[in-house]
Amino acid sequence: TVKADKTFVANVSLENLTANDLVGVDFAVKYDSSKLTIASVTEGPISKTGATEAELGIVGAKTEYSCFNSNIGTDQISILWMTGLLDKPETWIKSDGVFFTISGTVKDGASGSTSLEIVPVKRTVNGVQNTKIGLAAYANSQLITLNNSIKNGTISLSASSVVYGDLNGDGKV
Repeated sequence: TVKADKTFVANVSLENLTANDLVGVDFAVKYDSSKLTIASVTEGPISKTGATEAELGIVGAKTEYSCFNSNIGTDQISILWMTGLLDKPETWIKSDGVFFTISGTVKDGASGSTSLEIVPVKRTVNGVQNTKIGLAAYANSQLITLNNSIKNGTISLSASSVVYGDLNGDGKV
């Protein structure tokens, strides 16, 4: 539960990866921008596999680059993690845990609840609307799409009550 005008942090985790290691992840997190402002999305521990460093070593680029990319849009955060190192399984996502973290603020006056929902990224390619959440593994010399099960999260919101003279936010003057 987060009060209006206060910050929140939400971890997005991947679970049950024991059967297949991931070489690509592509989905979005839908949110209500009338209630939440998203400040940042940060890469979690399980996506820091060494793939970024290995890919930079191959191309010799000296630039900011990451296999993890996010884009904060209105009502949707697009997430992409992908490696082209199909011959280096040590760089694939192999373990359960926090994939990324969303930080933001509840807008002043917001109340009730709002969901953070995993959805396909809104995009149209060659006139075709994307309808899939992408989780890809590499097996038997080919990319395979993995089935997935999603558990969405909810943030409960409570309107903040202003107590004039309350300097530390504990509800007392």
